[in-house]
Amino acid sequence: MKIDVKKWFDGETAFGKDNQCQVTKRTFNLQGLSSRKLTTDADCMYAEFPGGIGDHTRFWFKDGKPFAITTEPYSVDEHEYGILQEECLKLGLTINRIEDKSEWNPEQCLWIEILKNK
Repeated sequence: MKIDVKKWFDGETAFGKDNQCQVTKRTFNLQGLSSRKLTTDADCMYAEFPGGIGDHTRFWFKDGKPFAITTEPYSVDEHEYGILQEECLKLGLTINRIEDKSEWNPEQCLWIEILKNK
């Protein structure tokens, strides 16, 4: 069976264009995102967040400041997602969960984006 790659969800490209932001190798945790202060310079592609969620994680800058964190875990159960969602709410962050096809897994992939509330 041939997979139509044009139908894959390319979250990185779409997110960057839609939000006019750029991926950075500089990393920050949820607290850093909520305060927009960097916490480390380490490359952390496989960062985990509360609930154990995280894979293909990207950190985004806009106007020179932390803007968002996105991650594409292969699976997340409701308990894990609930823990992350609760932590985001405590910090004043918005969390969105999108289920679609992606370049990583044509069957199904999750795209989770965490943003600071405006």
